[in-house]
Amino acid sequence: MIAYSVTGVMLLGAATIWAGFRETKDKKTRRSIMALSAISAILFCLLLYKPDLPGPTQLLRLLFGWTSS
Repeated sequence: MIAYSVTGVMLLGAATIWAGFRETKDKKTRRSIMALSAISAILFCLLLYKPDLPGPTQLLRLLFGWTSS
């Protein structure tokens, strides 16, 4: 079941990257699209296999010292 989730999200990510590449010709923008997509895909896979890891919100709260109200 996890393999289907990973496959589906990777296909959606590939479609998003493809759409972003069609709209821009700037190399810096393309690199940033690829980097953000790769980071998102890695985070997705990590959280899927290890759900007890902190997510992006908890990581930002830890880094910046935010507390929940």
